[in-house]
Amino acid sequence: MNENISQLLTAPSKPIILAQRDDWPAWYKEIRLASVCKNVWPYIDPDTTDAPAVPDEPSLPTYGDFQIGALRYSDLDEKNRVEYDHALRMYRWMRDDVRRIRSDVAYIALVIATSVSKYARGFIVDEDDPREMLRLLKGPFEPGF
Repeated sequence: MNENISQLLTAPSKPIILAQRDDWPAWYKEIRLASVCKNVWPYIDPDTTDAPAVPDEPSLPTYGDFQIGALRYSDLDEKNRVEYDHALRMYRWMRDDVRRIRSDVAYIALVIATSVSKYARGFIVDEDDPREMLRLLKGPFEPGF
């Protein structure tokens, strides 16, 4: 008995392909789960009216932002160097976070595009925004829509 359970738990699962209306609930649930796991569902949720925009990369701080006339790090006085260093750390943290979000949103778009039938792909062929992809697929595939 334990061997059967072990086989079930380790057996590769067959991916769900959106090909007809009956596939929508399970397929949509997988897309939502992947988006939640990547922490990008708010950017992808097709049912929200106030989804946040996928953020753009922040601007790199310049020396002149911290001291008038500064063109190099060595032009900054000690206080402004500390402030610049802090701003640079914040910039890198924000840049990395934005890149992660953009990468994860792009990954969900790829998951959507590769988990639909040829027929369904025709509805999203010119779209790369996963939120819009879901909206376009919802009409023809969501039962009762």
